[in-house]
Amino acid sequence: MENIRRSRAVPILAALLAAVVALTLVWDDPAEARKKKKRRGVERIVFTSNRSIDPEDPLTTDREIFSIKPDGTGLKQLTTNSALDDGPVISPNGTKIAYSSQDPIGNVEGDREIFVMNTDGSKKTNVTNTPAGVEDFTPDFSPDGKKIAFTRGDLSASDIYFINVDGTGTFAFIDDESWPEFRPVFSPDGQRIAFTSLDTLSPNDFEIFDASVSDGSSWQNLTGNETQDYRPEYSPDGRKIYYDSAGPGPLNGDGDFDVMVMNFDGSVPANLTEESLLDDLRPSVRRSGTQIVFERLKPPATTNPRSTPRDKEGELWIMDATTGSLNNSAPLTDTGFAVINQLPDWGRVRS
Repeated sequence: MENIRRSRAVPILAALLAAVVALTLVWDDPAEARKKKKRRGVERIVFTSNRSIDPEDPLTTDREIFSIKPDGTGLKQLTTNSALDDGPVISPNGTKIAYSSQDPIGNVEGDREIFVMNTDGSKKTNVTNTPAGVEDFTPDFSPDGKKIAFTRGDLSASDIYFINVDGTGTFAFIDDESWPEFRPVFSPDGQRIAFTSLDTLSPNDFEIFDASVSDGSSWQNLTGNETQDYRPEYSPDGRKIYYDSAGPGPLNGDGDFDVMVMNFDGSVPANLTEESLLDDLRPSVRRSGTQIVFERLKPPATTNPRSTPRDKEGELWIMDATTGSLNNSAPLTDTGFAVINQLPDWGRVRS
């Protein structure tokens, strides 16, 4: 009789134990969940804009750095000054943002310098801090987050430099006075740098090149066409390069700016925004590699009292990284008035 009771008790105990395990799996400690979320970070898109979060004055006379969630909520203004701030990029570990700024605080010369700040906009630091007349812009973090590649000079005479994030160890990665090289980006494995430069055989033709990070050698012209190709961006797995291109060609019949994609070696180029009759440029890829945020420009809006003939209204849009289909019928930064939202970077931030 005792054996029968014990045999009946075993399944009951097993069922109770299974229920406890199931409840443990379903229920998660809220504190531990918050720790996991903090370690993983949250997706944000940083960008440059002449908008303002001040409802009394929705436009600024300069450019500031903003952050927004991919669903269009949670807009934050990260810089507030009377200077030009642009080209923000999120560090690989999600704790810092590098950008170019003319902020007079920490930059008395007022030229463009590379700054680094926390992702909440605090602790802004001038990293390059060069003498007057030296322009530094278009930063990009190395995959390990220890270095920043950037452009020094202007579009007529510029080179690519490296610097440690703490401001030490500046050196010229590509120093070629014959041609301008600008807008460098690291490959995800840190072995190559992609950038824009003039084709040596066609001095008015900008192309996408890449070079070895170890010594700046082994240049490869990846686009090699007669159109103007700018602003390369690697896919997270390093297999693709996204960029923007303008000028009539086999992939761009109307000659406006379009977002293109090609294999990392320059093969199989394709136009992702061919159907658009507007200028589409400056792509940035989601860390999952599935979507792209990019800038779409429209003709100058007469409703903007501060506009100039060269100003254009621009919004940020999200599209599928493979098909080019838009994520939504409305832009991510649907501001509703004539502003320029540009230079996006999609990453994860951690506080």
